Amino acid sequence: MKKKLMIALIPFLLLGALIGRTETRESAIECLRLFETVLRIVKHYYVKDVALKELTEKALEGMLSSLDPHSEFLTEKEMKELELHTTGEYGGLGIQIGMVGGVLTIIAPIEDTPAWRAGLMAGDRIIKIDGESTEDMTLDDAVKRMRGKPGTQVTLTISREGLDEPFDVTITRARIVLHPVSYVTMLRNDIGYIKLSNFSERASREVRKAIDSLLSQGAKRIILDLRGNPGGLLS
Repeated sequence: MKKKLMIALIPFLLLGALIGRTETRESAIECLRLFETVLRIVKHYYVKDVALKELTEKALEGMLSSLDPHSEFLTEKEMKELELHTTGEYGGLGIQIGMVGGVLTIIAPIEDTPAWRAGLMAGDRIIKIDGESTEDMTLDDAVKRMRGKPGTQVTLTISREGLDEPFDVTITRARIVLHPVSYVTMLRNDIGYIKLSNFSERASREVRKAIDSLLSQGAKRIILDLRGNPGGLLS
């Protein structure tokens, strides 16, 4: 057991060697020894068995969240999700989904994606993915099953309002590009409008393209709508 504990603490010991001028290496190691002691006590004496990885991740979350509201620790899974939102690309079907009344439901298909071309519609209920019921499936599990390598296929069983029987749709996954500029239009003769949904790697290019388009149409003033924008890359 002690060997496993020490293996789990290797990243912390490596960090100790990188401590800056405000902390000596010795004091950093002392702090890590305290962490190891607490970790060992929890592992041996807590009423339930707990995974070392989970304990370590929670400790890191607490450490970083104590710094300021903008610092946080990301797990490998969370990091992949962040990369997805900041790069704006993934392999999948091109649908926005959510739980509506406890049922996995399509909120909207993204235009010119495999899901959109397959005729999937907002309000369609996904009751099976590759033959497996979604009744007890979490939203994260459903997303994971529908995403995948471009060129591979997935079969969705759809229940649609107005139809008596569910039907299957087999869709080939493709590279999905999420466009941060979701809407561009002229409101009046000299006022342009740009809806920026997020700050991904494509944001600056797409905003510049939208501005150039509006200026070519005679826009003298432009409204940049950031409502609902969750943020993203700062550079």
